[in-house]
Amino acid sequence: MAFVHSDFLRLANPPGSTRAEQAYQQIKNAVVGNSAFADITFDTYLQGSYLNSTNVKEDSDIDVVLELTSSFCGRTSHLSALEQSWYQIAYPSSATYTWELFKKDVGIVLKRQFGDANVDIGNKAIKVKGNAGRLNADVVPTITYKNFNSFTMLNKEDFVSGIAFWTSDGTMMTNYPKIHKENGIRKNHQNRTYGKYKDFVRIFKRIRGELADLSLIQMEDVPSYSVECLIYNVPDNLFVGDYKSTFLYITDFILRHPNLSTFFTVSHQHHLFGTMQHQWKPEKARNFIRLADAWYKVKNGS
Repeated sequence: MAFVHSDFLRLANPPGSTRAEQAYQQIKNAVVGNSAFADITFDTYLQGSYLNSTNVKEDSDIDVVLELTSSFCGRTSHLSALEQSWYQIAYPSSATYTWELFKKDVGIVLKRQFGDANVDIGNKAIKVKGNAGRLNADVVPTITYKNFNSFTMLNKEDFVSGIAFWTSDGTMMTNYPKIHKENGIRKNHQNRTYGKYKDFVRIFKRIRGELADLSLIQMEDVPSYSVECLIYNVPDNLFVGDYKSTFLYITDFILRHPNLSTFFTVSHQHHLFGTMQHQWKPEKARNFIRLADAWYKVKNGS
């Protein structure tokens, strides 16, 4: 039986998000206004697939960011020696309330709210176990991160704003969830991809799940985030025609591309492929798309 338009729509359809919303609201209520944070400011928001409307399972974990905004860290290596001296004058000392203290206090507050047995301090995130009305959540205490491009003696700053945190072994991680969200919205616009970009992210994520169920891939070899970034790098002009045509254009583009190392993450702040621990391997991406293409041909009877 042919794989028809309605089959693609089924794969593209976003799931419900009620339990995710409940989980986020409960965590937000636990920290916002808490007396432990009376002397600081921070933002709380979702990141990941729920924030970007690219989730494919109603019961997948949510990622909650707590961003310490009353202080920041940054990269100044792009600044000239003169600009760095102006930066040191503007920011002569470090904040007394650090990211380490923030993470510690967040852990204490969450354990008081949800119970010690339901909160686990992990390598990257504080895991809060869900229940019948609340999904599991990864709560990530972070600090505002400024990637400086320039700095003047009048304290005029040019920087890209993101978030930073450290793993338990001291490795610094940076991310740009707000830029990621905005770039994804722009990519999905009718004037660019006819609103099909996010549909195809969900389509390929669901195919990923089916390939894993068939033991053709390991989920950890094809991270959900990397799949989203991979589809983001497909040119806008290939999201044309019906869903079958777009699917074939996407797979053909990726499999024929001569140098996947030129691909960026959705935020445009990191290379998608490389040798770093957080980066993807081109051969794993090509293998996934090759298997996705084969999966479609089997489903289509071709």
